[in-house]
Amino acid sequence: MMIVPDSTAFYLIFISQSLLLGAACVALLRFQRRFRDLEDFWQSPTGAMLADEQAETAEDAPPMQIMTVGTEEALLEKLKLDQRVNDLQRRLNELARRQVEEKPAPAIEFERSLPIEHALRMAKNGASVDDLTRTCGLNIGEARLLQKLHGRVAA
Repeated sequence: MMIVPDSTAFYLIFISQSLLLGAACVALLRFQRRFRDLEDFWQSPTGAMLADEQAETAEDAPPMQIMTVGTEEALLEKLKLDQRVNDLQRRLNELARRQVEEKPAPAIEFERSLPIEHALRMAKNGASVDDLTRTCGLNIGEARLLQKLHGRVAA
């Protein structure tokens, strides 16, 4: 058996007591946070509504069972998810409204209204006759003419 000097034993006891005190503080802080969350829930509109419903049914119902912490946490999570779904639906409706309100840019409308402009631009960029007929719906004669007039000259 080993003999420990008094000062070392004192420090070991002091350190172990400090660790226990720290663990107790952490447990107390967690309890306070849970208690605060429960208070916030019962002060929220949903908690007030549940309290009103419970008061109405308490008169003619047998005594209620005590809710467990897990059930209360599930209710809090459900409320958070409901709020997030409502936010996403609101954003989706706003985006849909914006999309209906926005009009295409004038350059895009002009390009859509005159497909020959698109074919002309393609011919200037060196598109082949096949590309012009397939992409722009031109016949072979029109595609050859555009290529001769506006196509790149081979050097």
